[in-house]
Formats: sequence, C-alpha cells, structure tokens
Amino acid sequence: MILPRLAAVAACLATAVACGGGDTSSQPTTAPPTTTSALTKEAFVAAVNATCKKALTEAQDVGDPSTAAEYVAGTEKYIGILEEGQRELRALEPPADAKAKYVEFVAANDEQIQLLRDLLPTIQAAAAKNDEAAVEAEFGAAFTEFNAIAEKQAPWANSYELTECT
Repeated sequence: MILPRLAAVAACLATAVACGGGDTSSQPTTAPPTTTSALTKEAFVAAVNATCKKALTEAQDVGDPSTAAEYVAGTEKYIGILEEGQRELRALEPPADAKAKYVEFVAANDEQIQLLRDLLPTIQAAAAKNDEAAVEAEFGAAFTEFNAIAEKQAPWANSYELTECT
C-alpha cells in the first residue's frame, strides 16, 4: 500500500494549476500571452481564476490513487489537464501593470509541468516493478521542488487576487 504521504503529494499535483503547472511543449517559457488586446484587471482576474478553478475541478475528478500504477495514470491525466489550463492562461493578455509578473507566473507553471514530465518515466519504471517505496521517494522529491516553485508564485498571485491559483 502506498504510504499516506503520497496522498498529500497527489493533492498538490491535483492543484498544479493552482500551485503552478504548465505546458512547455507549445511555447517557450519566455513567450508572452497570445491575445491581441489587454484585458481589464477585473476581466483578467476572472478569466485566470476560472481557468485555475476548472483545472482544479478536473484534477480532483481524477480521484485518489492508491497504487503505484494509479499514480502513473493519474500523473499522465494531470499533465493533460495542466497543459490545457496552460494553453488557456497563455491566451490571456494581462493588463500592462501585470504583464511582467504574469510572464514569470506562466514560466513557473512551465517549470512545474516539466517537473511532472521528468517524474513520469521514473515512476513508470518503479510502478512496473511494483516498487511503491521508489514511487513515494520520487514523488516526495518532486513535491518539495513543486512546492518551492509554487511558493515563489504565491505572493504575486495573491496580491493580484488570483485566489483560485494559490
């Protein structure tokens, strides 16, 4: 049986758009959002919060894994959810006062999704051996790094009222 610590890891991964999370495959981390005109602060905050909330709901619907194989399947699903959320976030043009910080926010999301992508082959190999201890160790290390990125994002996100994204 997977130790309880992995449930906490899965919970954070389920909120990866809220904690961060992103898609490095479609655009480089330095790419600005892709809309052509800046949104008002109110419209921007509402759109970002809606995207984060949607991703969180979809990730929670994945369910709680209880085996190494379920962690692999869940991580694969989380990555897909996060990539879609990141595409939606990239499509938003923030107000001028938020642009630089938003680009940093989106780049941090990219770091988190890459962390999950890098984790996946390792946990796949461990799951193939039914090595739940290895899955736990790898998730634990990834969770620490994932949270460190999220902690860097939180001050700006909170100050800009992105309440569904922290």
